Amino acid sequence: MGRRNNKVWIDGLLSIKNISITELDGSTVPVVQGIIASGLAELGEHHRFMAYGRLAVETVAFVQAVDEDGPPQALVTGWLRSMALDCEIAEERVVSSIVVADNITFVVSKEVRTRANT
Repeated sequence: MGRRNNKVWIDGLLSIKNISITELDGSTVPVVQGIIASGLAELGEHHRFMAYGRLAVETVAFVQAVDEDGPPQALVTGWLRSMALDCEIAEERVVSSIVVADNITFVVSKEVRTRANT
């Protein structure tokens, strides 16, 4: 499935559910999967997302930098891809699609941004 006409923007609280490494185009790359909660799970407002490569590393750094304050507010932009449900994530009441992130912008203080960048 291509990216055409599948562009999405989701703003909400971001939490990481899984961190792994996979082979992609002959290289080993980090992959992070999680949930972006834009509202109530009961209303279908929890969305699966994944990021890979440098974006995955940056995402983990930002989530760790704000860990004591709860999940960070973020804007995830990317494209929607259909895929099979993962049982662990399915408990979060999300649908069988995932947002493949092109960009994740965190809404955090300058202090948190500095901690994440180090």
